Amino acid sequence: MGREITKYSLSGDATLNGMCAMVFAEVYRKDDSWKFRAPGEPHQTDSFVEILKKYM
Repeated sequence: MGREITKYSLSGDATLNGMCAMVFAEVYRKDDSWKFRAPGEPHQTDSFVEILKKYM
């Protein structure tokens, strides 16, 4: 514990202009074990429900 598992540099990144939210991490089950993914995926919406719809 206590170790860095992902890092994002957000300042000065022009691809983030106009974005309101970001999915920093996903935790999910696959083949009876837990998995972690760090997509760093920006979204133009600040609606949690709209982001959640992608996963349903």
